[in-house]
Amino acid sequence: MQGGNRLAHEFFDLDQSDSYFAPDKLAGIIETTPTRANHVSLAVVLGAIVGSTSVNTWRHPHATAAAYFTQLAAWGYPLSDVEQIVLDTHTDHPQTIDAVEAETDGPAGDEDDVIDE
Repeated sequence: MQGGNRLAHEFFDLDQSDSYFAPDKLAGIIETTPTRANHVSLAVVLGAIVGSTSVNTWRHPHATAAAYFTQLAAWGYPLSDVEQIVLDTHTDHPQTIDAVEAETDGPAGDEDDVIDE
């Protein structure tokens, strides 16, 4: 989770302190703007997933990466060739952007589209 926290700080363009005892700047966002708590939580979760991927993810795809890339495609993010390989080769999620659109009865990226694993 530490990697997700670091990346979440980057998503919000915040410097994460190197000190273990320094106050968390993400907590500061939530304290000053409680309505952004969901955004901060999503940033931490997505940061953790991004942190679990590497340049070798396409060689050894795992369910979390496949679900993540599937959801990115559903939100309208154009997958790179290697990201698409993760979807095409993972047995639990052999989906392409076209398959995501067919499942959701519309173009990828509709607000209500969330693919459950």
